[in-house]
Amino acid sequence: MIFSYTVTFADFKAANRLYRSLRLTRRLNFALWFIILPLLAIAGSILFLVFDMSKLTEYAAILFGIECGLSVLSGYSIFCYFYKTRQAYKQVFTDSGKERIIELEVAEESVRTLVPGVSEGKYFWNQNIDVAHDEQALILVMAKGRFTTIPTRYLTQAQIDEIQAIVNRNKVKK
Repeated sequence: MIFSYTVTFADFKAANRLYRSLRLTRRLNFALWFIILPLLAIAGSILFLVFDMSKLTEYAAILFGIECGLSVLSGYSIFCYFYKTRQAYKQVFTDSGKERIIELEVAEESVRTLVPGVSEGKYFWNQNIDVAHDEQALILVMAKGRFTTIPTRYLTQAQIDEIQAIVNRNKVKK
């Protein structure tokens, strides 16, 4: 099967969400840096205000330092996440503002990806290739941190089932 498609930024974000949801450690890492850390910064600033208003100045100074550090770290990590996501999308999937056409060939012996002008890859089934899909994206996971995205709007249910069957037939047993 050969597919030609374009990936929008929404597709890219959906694929990243799907990839992150595959492993507990990725979900916990995301929750720590983008949910728990900002909540701790907010709680620290509230405690700082409470201690400062109640004239407990010995705790206010300590909390002020912790709160400032957490706030800076939270803001920096959230900004960097969105900036790096946008930068990665532009680097791979766009060419001077235009979306690139990506070609993907799924065969019985290998998977070949081609992003014209950026990269070409051929992955054999003796590697540990896995597949995951939801309502927005199908991803073929080639290695840790490396996956190929196919927006599901380009696929029929029969094609998704066929890709799943090819992967299951050729999957390396762990």
